[in-house]
Amino acid sequence: MIRVMVAEDHTIVREGIKQLIGMARDMQVVGEAANGQQLLDQLRQISCDVVLLDISMPGVNGLEAIPRIRALNQPPAVLVLSMHDEAQMAARALKIGAAGYATKDSEPALLLTALRKVAGGGRYIDPALADRMVFEVGLTDSRPPHALLSEREYSVFERLVQGDSVNDIAGKLALSSKTISTHKARLMQKLAAHSVADLVRYAMEHKLVRTPAADPPCRAFPTRDSPSRLGQSLRCTDFSAAAALLRCGHGSTVTQVQQHGRVNGERYPGELSRHPEEL
Repeated sequence: MIRVMVAEDHTIVREGIKQLIGMARDMQVVGEAANGQQLLDQLRQISCDVVLLDISMPGVNGLEAIPRIRALNQPPAVLVLSMHDEAQMAARALKIGAAGYATKDSEPALLLTALRKVAGGGRYIDPALADRMVFEVGLTDSRPPHALLSEREYSVFERLVQGDSVNDIAGKLALSSKTISTHKARLMQKLAAHSVADLVRYAMEHKLVRTPAADPPCRAFPTRDSPSRLGQSLRCTDFSAAAALLRCGHGSTVTQVQQHGRVNGERYPGELSRHPEEL
């Protein structure tokens, strides 16, 4: 019997995965976690053969969790299940210790196949990504800028585009703010970015973060606002600017954004004049 630990922060998705695994006669779910730290705590108490790991989780994310899982005594195999269908992301996960990489667009039968394969000591790559990894990842000239980021730089990058400040990131990663600022400066140079808004735009264009519309609304704006609605209501000429504003949960009200056009000290592009009917 293959023992599986499911790490996924979306409850509905996690429950669906558990039901799918429960239909397989040779598998059982022995534990679940909604974030990286909870997963690590569970693994110290419960033995399993495979961790099915979402790469984008709050707190300790999937990429940060993989080397920590591999450092455990008798570590389980790690199968990454991600919304990112990008070859560079898959290569990064495999490089740091994952045994396989599947996307959430996969057929259910393929996911079960992947679990069986990595549980048996094999490797698995989503078929849709396999060819792209061969032709993209190995060709230095075609590598995107974010492929040049170190693991720590990528971790800082991911948190910056999710709205965390330097101090927030320092606290979560147990590093000094000065160290985080250094990583921020280096990654911005590598990505040719001049602001956090540029980083958000880059991340969205390369599908490196969740689509904002799929995430819970930011506390800074009414629950009815989505990136597209916010972009329309604030008349942002740049969709990514609206997404950046929505994702930055620093307590700024719509009025404050309208007046100052600033969130977390950054000025975002776009005209921030509120529609009269939206007030």
